[in-house]
Amino acid sequence: MKHVGILTFSNTVNYGASLQACALRRAVESLGCDCEILNYSNRELDDRELGTHFSFSPSGAARYFLRRGFERRRVAAFSRFAETNLNLTSRLDWAALIDEAKTLDCILIGSDQVFNPRVNGHDPVFLGAGIADVARVASYAASLGDATAEAITACDKGAAERLATFSGLSVREPSSMEVLRGMGLEPVFMPDPTLLLSCDDWSELATGEGLDSIPEEYVLLYTLNSEQKLLDGALEVAGRLGIPVVCLHYNTKDFPGVLNVRDVGPVAFLELVRRAAFVCTDSFHGACFSLNFNKQFVVKTSEAAVQSNVRITDLLARYGIEDCLYAAGDPSACNVDYDRANQVLDRDRANALSFIAECIGL
Repeated sequence: MKHVGILTFSNTVNYGASLQACALRRAVESLGCDCEILNYSNRELDDRELGTHFSFSPSGAARYFLRRGFERRRVAAFSRFAETNLNLTSRLDWAALIDEAKTLDCILIGSDQVFNPRVNGHDPVFLGAGIADVARVASYAASLGDATAEAITACDKGAAERLATFSGLSVREPSSMEVLRGMGLEPVFMPDPTLLLSCDDWSELATGEGLDSIPEEYVLLYTLNSEQKLLDGALEVAGRLGIPVVCLHYNTKDFPGVLNVRDVGPVAFLELVRRAAFVCTDSFHGACFSLNFNKQFVVKTSEAAVQSNVRITDLLARYGIEDCLYAAGDPSACNVDYDRANQVLDRDRANALSFIAECIGL
């Protein structure tokens, strides 16, 4: 049996990041391999993902203590999910990661913005440094985000030469493909790992943990950017359907007129999407899971997040659901026919499994 490791952002309280790691691990195991998530990180990553910075300004301190209650519950829920579903190694520093790599038949780097120095903590390990010298390495649906070839080279002068030795080099966005091609590489497109599992697969993981107060019917508003327009759209859809809005978000301040949820983990996130009558989101992974669960939904792009906009519009175009892009007018007018989208999804899943098998050397 092949022993595979996944190098991604494992210490996180981000729904998309945690669930994509789970999905890629399950996809690898479906090929008959043993698979673990390499529990490697760095200080810059931990500061961003876990919020270890503390501000002693009066406003910063107030926000910190206000957030601690629901953040503590959310972190605990993510920890339970990781323990059950991620098969994490013990905590690894750089030297321990290299030692662990020597025991593996293959390491898959991805998904998420692992190739973006600004996001990966300016750590060349996520570009294969060190581990590619001792193990077979490939990337699965990696992202460069807004990184340029110059930024990658500044982080790791040997990146292009090393990436060329990977047993497979795949990214999840056309923009990332263009940058790597400019470095003389030949990447291929692969779908985000969250799209590798079926609706039934995700439904098996979904539970109502922490959702005792959630009504039977609701419009789900899952927002990262807290834009008023999206809130207004969700309230409009809910008004037409005669049901309330459940808002999943990260803010300390409550949104008015909705049921606010901030302290749940990945399994409850899945359940919230699965049960929703309609989804309004500004999140790429919010759109991915709406697609997975065949939900009627709208996704709004953000003026402040150009790269996120690109991956959202690319996702909608690939699966023929461009009408789900939030626009002025009635958001509930979106009515997706999922027959074609599901056919493309099935084809992408099959191609992805073939690619992963080739990367591993099966």
